[in-house]
Amino acid sequence: MLDEPSRKLPRTDIAEKLSVSKSCVIEKKMDIIEGSIGDGEANAKVDWKLCPATGVHSKWWNHFMKFNPIHHKGYKDKAACILCFEEHAYTRGTVALKSGNTSGLKRHFQTHHRSEFDKTQDTNRKVGVTAQQSVAIGHFFPNKQQEHYLGIQDIKNQFKLAAASWMVQEAVPLSMIEAPTFRKLFEPFNRKSSDITRVGRGAIREQIMTMGRYAWAATQIEMKGREVSWTTDHWTGPNDETYSTVTAHFVTETWVLDSCCLDFKVFKGSTSGEAIYEDIQNVLSQFQDDATIVLDTIGITDTTGNMGKLGQFCRENGRRHGYCTDHNFHRNAIKAFNREYHLYVNYFSDFFVS
Repeated sequence: MLDEPSRKLPRTDIAEKLSVSKSCVIEKKMDIIEGSIGDGEANAKVDWKLCPATGVHSKWWNHFMKFNPIHHKGYKDKAACILCFEEHAYTRGTVALKSGNTSGLKRHFQTHHRSEFDKTQDTNRKVGVTAQQSVAIGHFFPNKQQEHYLGIQDIKNQFKLAAASWMVQEAVPLSMIEAPTFRKLFEPFNRKSSDITRVGRGAIREQIMTMGRYAWAATQIEMKGREVSWTTDHWTGPNDETYSTVTAHFVTETWVLDSCCLDFKVFKGSTSGEAIYEDIQNVLSQFQDDATIVLDTIGITDTTGNMGKLGQFCRENGRRHGYCTDHNFHRNAIKAFNREYHLYVNYFSDFFVS
């Protein structure tokens, strides 16, 4: 249970306070954190009091702070992620510490702040497969000529790449890689399969992220010098998350109409037309330099209300906006046939009832 602070302190920027002060505070209506706050208290205004960790050497503490033990007595073995708390994501940003081990801090940063995590890594570190390795799954089944130069680790790297590709393509849960029945499938093909397939879900997740970085680099190359129109869409998945995508459409040098996905993510925050407009500009700005897109000509969206607002912001900022032809046909069809459709349904309803 959090103790109510004796006095209210002003809101401060956590990142600045990390280097210049011994404490900082965030004012925000409290989110529930691991059941520490009851439902009745969830809306109480609470001042988070955080302080830099002392006597620590791990680089991951540069991105986390400790809870003030006087004001937050139940949080001695927890750390606060600076980036999460700046976004008011208090539940997600509260990370448990196990026996002083910082693996949980690294895992949180790697999972929730991937771009920042990559900046902390050695840029010279080799990831993925080497230039000498083929991406073919056939390496799992070595022939006599291959056996003399392909070691277990080489084949294991190929297995991770193939397994990650399969899981992405078929939407397979990462936990499958650790299932004994899945690993047993490979026993007839390689006598050392138990060593090769001993791969955890963490390694597969990292392989997928590496593939994502390769895909991003390939997209940058593909979009070089393009003049594009773009489409965007937002929708809510069965997990109640809001998804967003931005796709560029262009004509190639050989006069072929082509497209390329520029952005696909879970969309955080408001889905107002203004927020969507700002997000799209952020996405396009990553390609609008001398090496990539030279011009985005028009944006096409569906006919929902927030997309109409998006179009307004586009026009006010000198950009063109249009509505999807299929969506317009659909709306016209509804208006044209709506009355007849209901008469049809009512007629046959009465017929079957009678």
